[in-house]
Amino acid sequence: MNNELYKNRIISKRRFLGSNIPLIMKKHYTFWVLFFLLFSCSSPFPETKSGTEIPALAVSSFFSPDSLFIVKIDPIKNTFNNKKEGYLKIDEVMLTSLSTNEQFALQKIDGSSFLYTSPLVRLKKGGKYKIEVFNDSIDEVISATDSIPKFKPSFNLLSTGVRIERNAMGDASLVNATFVILLVPPKNKIRSYYELSIFTKTYVPELEYIPDYEVQVGLESTSNLITTECYYPSGTSIDVSIPPSLLFATPSDADSILIDFIYCPEISLPDVLSEHDLRIELRCVSYAYYRYKTALYKQRNAIRGDMVYGAASPVIVPSNVENGTGIFAGYTASVRDTFIERFTYKTN
Repeated sequence: MNNELYKNRIISKRRFLGSNIPLIMKKHYTFWVLFFLLFSCSSPFPETKSGTEIPALAVSSFFSPDSLFIVKIDPIKNTFNNKKEGYLKIDEVMLTSLSTNEQFALQKIDGSSFLYTSPLVRLKKGGKYKIEVFNDSIDEVISATDSIPKFKPSFNLLSTGVRIERNAMGDASLVNATFVILLVPPKNKIRSYYELSIFTKTYVPELEYIPDYEVQVGLESTSNLITTECYYPSGTSIDVSIPPSLLFATPSDADSILIDFIYCPEISLPDVLSEHDLRIELRCVSYAYYRYKTALYKQRNAIRGDMVYGAASPVIVPSNVENGTGIFAGYTASVRDTFIERFTYKTN
């Protein structure tokens, strides 16, 4: 009897404990979930407090001695913030030449909400300039400073050619144009920064196409000076975005540099390189200009990823604007115009 009673007590105790263990675990599980949600140090969602937000300002200007000085100043707002956007009044926009101490009050261009200029501004090579934006909503003055290079780039056109991509247009080939230029850096023994852009105006008799404007087209290159730049897409990049222009830096001891580039005119017919006007613009740019655009181009391809290395690290586009964002950068430019005749690729 005693043994039977003892067994029954053990079974009863096990049943008692067994019926309570799940309940205890459930209580602890619920407690820890509530603790994590209430006391987590960071929220997975952006803060969305109600109220009014004064938008930040973006300043944007690429300026040179050969063109009218224009700066774009417009508000930007946090996409994840549901605050009502406050009114932002710009009191004054000033441009100062730090080389001559001249000051110019910029006025809004007629019909524009964000563009400012002054007909009195005369920019000079080698000049250093400062933009300042004053408004009644932000205590700090929004400002940026940059210089225009002292020299215009010097280059010559050397040769033209074609690159055939067979079966790139179904059974037909795509005909690209190639060009080689000779760049002569300034003799100042310092590192220089450049941007190469081209613009085409294509004539296609078959389509009765007579353009009245030119179009900037993307560029490729096989020059080591360019392909080693961090922004230039690699052969394993996914869905490559061809850069609209080519940026590069020259060594301080270089006497002359050969640069090739490859492009396709705005309109391409199978097996044909259409005749077109070609404008080549080479800019000598400031370091702020070079740094901003190379990061911008790198960001575009970093988003797409790489077949070998996978997704790239996020690329932050730098800004040289204090208490705001954007870019304020100087450059000088040289231009060469030429005409490219029609070329037909014959497979037979």
